[in-house]
Amino acid sequence: DESTSYILPQAEALLQSGSYISFIQSCGPMFIRGIRRVSQINAMFRYETKSSISSESETTHVIVLAAAALPVPGAGAFNSYDYEQTDKMALDDKMQIEIQGFGLDLSSPNAHSLMCNSMAEFQLALQTGYAAMLNPQTGVVKSIEVVPWANNIQFQLLAKIQTVLTYPTINADGDTVIKKFPTEIKRFNFLANAEHIAKMEEISRYKYNMINHLQNCMGKLWSETETHLCSHWVQHRKFPFVTSNAYSQNQVPATLTDNVVLESREETLITAARLKYILNGQDDTDESKLPIELAMEEYLNFNTHYYAKCMKKLTEDHYDQLAASLYTKHFMDDGTDGEADNGLFPCNDVLCTMKNTYWDIAQNKCVLRQVDRNWEKMVHNFCSPEY
Repeated sequence: DESTSYILPQAEALLQSGSYISFIQSCGPMFIRGIRRVSQINAMFRYETKSSISSESETTHVIVLAAAALPVPGAGAFNSYDYEQTDKMALDDKMQIEIQGFGLDLSSPNAHSLMCNSMAEFQLALQTGYAAMLNPQTGVVKSIEVVPWANNIQFQLLAKIQTVLTYPTINADGDTVIKKFPTEIKRFNFLANAEHIAKMEEISRYKYNMINHLQNCMGKLWSETETHLCSHWVQHRKFPFVTSNAYSQNQVPATLTDNVVLESREETLITAARLKYILNGQDDTDESKLPIELAMEEYLNFNTHYYAKCMKKLTEDHYDQLAASLYTKHFMDDGTDGEADNGLFPCNDVLCTMKNTYWDIAQNKCVLRQVDRNWEKMVHNFCSPEY
């Protein structure tokens, strides 16, 4: 219910100060507008009755009642059932009632137990279960509705998207006229730019985490003795260790090979010594640099030449309004629409938002990596090492 939801004061302060980028970095490009919850109670009765034909024979009856939401007492499947008749037919010492439920709020001090020993107590348990479903903050989350911030009325007001924005332009007669910037275009631009910022954040974080994982992995491997490294397998992060897949004889790990190229089986099973060699060896795509150097270089190049420049353009003032570029320009604009200041050139290289790309200094753009790097596979599959 958006009528009762609100933006937190800390986030509101960011929007009021024009720190839209900081807002997106902290809150993301979208928000959860609605949450659908479900509560349920299942009851099973098991009892035995005397047969009308033979007094010695007994018949077992099983009745299962279920409700996704309990009805108001006096109506519905639970309450319409003839409890009194069942109580009379069942043998006193043969009645079993089993109640299972989820998504219930039993924190109220006035709540009764869901345990019962008779049909009368069962009706009381139902009333307790019904009351436990009334709290809108309880229940198992079944689905959520996620929408862009641009669709939130409070956000539109704080971010000044609804504010009338005018700009000068030249008409066909060569005269300067004042036009109104369409509000729908502002909402569309903000949505696209916010998604782009979130994607750049993801790529920057991916490259940064690669450095951390690689450093941590190397630190653990370098702290072990050669004897330990050569006699232990490294556990794959996804697949269990299978002894029969070992590529050594008599369960002895294979000796090191002076080759950075992996065997196919080494992608799922590798010795600690071999892993150390690959992470410390020269990568086969750039023989002049070590993997840790490449990882740090790519992180710095991405943030310096693409991420930082794009962020700077997106936060520029436009049409005399603070940080208006975020919703008056689109990150794919190339400045070819006749306005000299309308392009976001640093942002429209969409290749940079892919994980298997890197910033090429010579070409001054992001380049798609043609082959996977062995050391990067090893970090994903085996770091941090567990033996």
